[in-house]
Amino acid sequence: MLFIIGILFISVVIFFVYLTIFYGRQVIIGDAENFYKAGDVEKAIENLKNYKSTRPNDVKARLLLAKIYYEQGNTVESLKEYISVSLNQKATPEEKGDAYAMITKMYLDKKDYNKAIEYVINGLKVNNKNPLLFCYLGKIYSIMGKEAKAIRAFNEALMLDRSHILTRLELAKLHIKTKNKFKARFQLKKIIELDPFNDEAKYELAKIHYEEDELEEAAKLMEQLKEIEGREELYYTVLLKYYIEENNIERQETIIKKMLELEDIFMAEKPSLLYDLAMIYEKKDKYEEALEYFKLVKEHNPRYKDIESRIQNIIKILNPEEYEKMIDGIDYGILETDDLLDLFKSIIEKLGLKLAYEIEESKDKIMAMAVDQYNPKDKFLVQIMNIDRDITVRDLQLFVEQFEIHKATNGIFITTRTYNEQAVTYAEALENLEILDKMHLYDLVGELE
Repeated sequence: MLFIIGILFISVVIFFVYLTIFYGRQVIIGDAENFYKAGDVEKAIENLKNYKSTRPNDVKARLLLAKIYYEQGNTVESLKEYISVSLNQKATPEEKGDAYAMITKMYLDKKDYNKAIEYVINGLKVNNKNPLLFCYLGKIYSIMGKEAKAIRAFNEALMLDRSHILTRLELAKLHIKTKNKFKARFQLKKIIELDPFNDEAKYELAKIHYEEDELEEAAKLMEQLKEIEGREELYYTVLLKYYIEENNIERQETIIKKMLELEDIFMAEKPSLLYDLAMIYEKKDKYEEALEYFKLVKEHNPRYKDIESRIQNIIKILNPEEYEKMIDGIDYGILETDDLLDLFKSIIEKLGLKLAYEIEESKDKIMAMAVDQYNPKDKFLVQIMNIDRDITVRDLQLFVEQFEIHKATNGIFITTRTYNEQAVTYAEALENLEILDKMHLYDLVGELE
């Protein structure tokens, strides 16, 4: 009887010792998790390391420690812990499979594909029910250019877990790589169904829509992204194009300002962004702001588009009296023949034309044929006159008579002064005749040096 009582007593003691160890372990691991969640990483690691020194084969403690090390960027220590778990005889196949998956991931991150494939194959020998291992196997095959094997591996993962998002994402990327956008779309849409907040799937799907000129769909997906770091270039490019198409100048203004803040990314586009922002302010009748940004464009590229005339037009609006005085003070009439020819060539270029051949040249008159730079079939008869009087109707009539002789489709008559009232009325009645005076010259070429 005493013997039986003794056995029962020992059993009870062993049971309570087990409970103490078990619950003590749970408390230590739980405390470590709480410290880590609260941001006290050092305390969490210290608790786990102290516990590991007394219980080196505790798999859960090592897995938690490995996870903390990995998330803190200490891949060396993390790798040691995961390898230890993979070799631990007390670890379950599931725990070993998870450890092998993380080891594989770390070697993938290092681009050490030989090591990665070695560990993923070893992991599948231990646990062939782990979808993450098949996912990483597929990714390795994809990197190696073995697309058929990659697809088989991805399909194995999805047979184990239809909702495995990482596998679907890697499969979508493989379809993008092989230019099978239909299948890529299917996978990406499925991911968004499973996880409506998945930024990577939305971004990749937005890229496909953008490449297929489906701008509205691309823009809507881009605007749903929670995090755009590393994706700024395409993100803002898509949205700007969309809101230009939608003629939403408020959103255009916001996006352009953000793009200008990201100077390192959009340096090459800076002049065009500044120009577009200035145009927005001009449309909104905010002329001071428009002038400020047009001047910034000129600083970056003095010959950008019609920047000079834009600046002068705004100055004309803001200070019309000052502008007229400035024009009155300019005298193109002092030009010598060579200077007049240089002015003439500069005007032709500013008008988007290309000089074909000269017809007449003197100290007060140059006539030439020019063609449109983008449509050479359009032929222009261009004449500049530098005489000390207003241009008359007769001057214009003599110019128009040259149209048929030189088979011109359009005419541009330029004077370094102005036209009388009858000449202006005459020109307005002719659709194919354009007249430019001193003010137009200033808008085109500015003051002469």
